Amino acid sequence: MPNALRYRQWKTPKQPGERARLKVVHGPDSGSVFVVTAEKFTIGRGDENDVVLADLRASRRHAEVVRLPTGAWRLRDQGSQNGFVYNGSVTREANLMAGDIVTVGETAFEFVTEESGTKFLQSPARSVPKDYLYGKVGTAVAVAAPRAAVPAAAISQNFLPPAQSSADFNAMAGLAGMNASGGSAGGGAEKRKKILIGAVVVMAAWMFFDDSTPKKTGVKDPKVAKKEKEAAERKAERDLAAYLPPITAGGVISSAETFFKEGFREFREKNYLRARVQFETALQINPSHSMAKSFLRECDRAIANDVQTHLDRGRRDLDAGKLKSARSHFEAVERLLTRDQENASFIEARDQLRTVETRMKMGAPES
Repeated sequence: MPNALRYRQWKTPKQPGERARLKVVHGPDSGSVFVVTAEKFTIGRGDENDVVLADLRASRRHAEVVRLPTGAWRLRDQGSQNGFVYNGSVTREANLMAGDIVTVGETAFEFVTEESGTKFLQSPARSVPKDYLYGKVGTAVAVAAPRAAVPAAAISQNFLPPAQSSADFNAMAGLAGMNASGGSAGGGAEKRKKILIGAVVVMAAWMFFDDSTPKKTGVKDPKVAKKEKEAAERKAERDLAAYLPPITAGGVISSAETFFKEGFREFREKNYLRARVQFETALQINPSHSMAKSFLRECDRAIANDVQTHLDRGRRDLDAGKLKSARSHFEAVERLLTRDQENASFIEARDQLRTVETRMKMGAPES
């Protein structure tokens, strides 16, 4: 079972085992809510996450949330490109409290704890300021910020630790034997000022380009080269959406087409749940997207077939005493229908799973 379940409406009653919830207030999943049923869960674009976002700007595994022994929730970045925006500040780690707003990629959500009252759980999320989506001016800069030409004096200021002010910079300049406000404290002060600024610029440039500059390590290992070549070939084979007819329209239609192509790739890989999310997002942006409608129906048909297959195999394995195999099939049904828990097949799989777990606890022999 996943550690978080997605519902389409904010006004969702408190669920059994609920620990917290994320109300999505901006982005492709806007209007939905993720109900967390564990004290540790992950957030990202990849299907392996507990909270799966239909957001192409989110990293495949973007962030992790853990409940500490003290009862506090801690949000940590998992090596994403740009971190996340926490209550308007760009950062990579933060403590979460009820009412906090976190933006991952283009998706902003309001964090709600299990201690919150029922009315607060079901109430619409509050409006989100623009700063909470993109970060306030003067906060930490994202890792992938565009490289623009910056005056040397500005670079020297930006590379100081955050706690230092312009007064601190003046004090540093005084220690170097110069007057930071432009005057000279002695012979050659202006020259020393230029040398200091030049040194800061060189250091900044070295720090900025060092990690991105490829290092020559000699001849590449043949096994590594072979693996990279095979990975590139597999990617080229999977990228079937490149053969779709191009759409020249811009704006909303172009954005919808981006999600449709992503869904098409997932569909060809038979990742029907992930494909379904992408097609739904494309239709939210452009309700008249006929191809997205068509493939969404195909996803539903494929998921229904998989559900029936897993149910049949699960029943057969349960009758044969193959409890572990039966459990895996019934869990697959729950995963496929996690967004439709009133479905008769989901209810049957849940009941059968309880039967399997009861037999396993009683020590029933595995056939």
